[in-house]
Amino acid sequence: MNLDVEYAEYRNYIEEFAKTIDPHDQLPLRVSGYCLRDYEIHGEIIQWLIVYLGRACPTTLRIYLIKTALKRILEKVYDAPEECGYDGSRDIYQPLKLVKVVVAVVNNIIFDLQDNAKLYEVPLPPTSENASELTKLRQPPKVSVDAIKNSRRTMEDRHVILEDFNGYFDIIQDSEPTFYYGIFDGHSGSDAATYANSHLNYNISVHPSYPSDIKKAISAAFLVTDIEFLKKAQAENLSSGTTALCAIYRKTQKKLFVGWCGDSQALIARLGNVHQIVKKHSPEDACERKRIEDLGGIVLYWSNSYRVNGQLAVSRAIGDISHKPFVTAEPDIVELDLDGEEDFFVMACDGLWDSLTEDDVALTVYKKLKEDPSEYFFIIIFLTTTSIN
Repeated sequence: MNLDVEYAEYRNYIEEFAKTIDPHDQLPLRVSGYCLRDYEIHGEIIQWLIVYLGRACPTTLRIYLIKTALKRILEKVYDAPEECGYDGSRDIYQPLKLVKVVVAVVNNIIFDLQDNAKLYEVPLPPTSENASELTKLRQPPKVSVDAIKNSRRTMEDRHVILEDFNGYFDIIQDSEPTFYYGIFDGHSGSDAATYANSHLNYNISVHPSYPSDIKKAISAAFLVTDIEFLKKAQAENLSSGTTALCAIYRKTQKKLFVGWCGDSQALIARLGNVHQIVKKHSPEDACERKRIEDLGGIVLYWSNSYRVNGQLAVSRAIGDISHKPFVTAEPDIVELDLDGEEDFFVMACDGLWDSLTEDDVALTVYKKLKEDPSEYFFIIIFLTTTSIN
C-alpha cells in the first residue's frame, strides 16, 4: 500500500488549511450572540468546527478532526473552565472566549498531522481500497447544498450535515451507519435558527429512546430544543423563531426518518416518481386554525397570507416567545422504508416550494443527475430567505 497516494487528499487539505491559519486572529469564526450553558457546549462546538473546517475538508478527515478536537476541548472545559469562558457568577460560558479555545485546539491537531506518522493514524477515506469495511459502510450519500439570500439584509437560515451521527455523539451502543440533515428557516432574527441548528441533533442523540425509538427521540428533541431556547430568549431578550426540518438516514436498515415543524418541506423521488412527504404547518389549515383558536389565539388574513395573531405566517416553530402557546414546536414525523430504488431526497425552505412545483424541482435535479447516473442516493438541501423568483 502506497500511503503517500492513499493520504494525498488529506495531505493537500491540511497543507492548504495550515496556510490560512492566523494565530493572531481574535475572531476566526463567527459565533452566536447568546451565552451557553454547560449542556449546550457539545452541540455548539460541533457546529463551529463544521463551519471552520469548511466543505473542502474530506469527510473522513473532518469526522476525525471534530471527534479528536471535541474530546480535547471538553477535557479542557472540565479542567480549566475559566480559560474556556466560564462565568461562575452567571453559570454560563461566553462564546467568544470558548471559540478561541476551540479554534486553537483544532489548529494544533492540524499542525500535528503535517507529520506523516500522525497523519497515517487517521482512517483512510471510504473510497480507498484499503479502507476498513466499517469505514466503507459509513460512506455517506452525496450531498448538494445551495442557499440564496435574495433581497433580505442577512441570511437567517441555517443548515447542518452530520455524516457520522453516532460517532460525533459517541453513541457506542449503536453501530448502524447514521446520517443527519437539518434545515432551519429563521425569522425575526437568526438566533433561533442558529440555536436549533446546533442543538436539535444533540437533543436527539441524548434522548433515552435513541436509537430504539427514533421517532420518539425526534419528537421529544423538538420540544426540548424549543423549551431551552425560550429560556434563553426570556433571559437574553431574544424574539426570533425558526421552522425546523430534519432527516435521519439509517443506511443498512434502509430507513429514513423525517421530522418537521413549520413550512419547510421535503420530497423523495423514486424511478421518476415524486412524493412530497411533508405537510407544511400553516394557519390556513383548518386543524391548525382550530388548535390556535381553542388556545385563545386568532388567525387573520393579512398581506396575502393567513397569520397567527395577524403576524406570523407559520403555525408551528421553535422559538417565537411572543406567540406561545399558539405557535407550537410539536413536530410531525414520518418513517420511510427505502427499497433501493430512490434517486434523491430534497429538503428545502418555503422559498423554493412557493416558487416551483414539486415536478419542476424534480426535473431540474434529474437533469443534473444525468451527469452521474451511477449515483444511488443523493441529498439536496436548498435554503432561501424569500421566493426565488
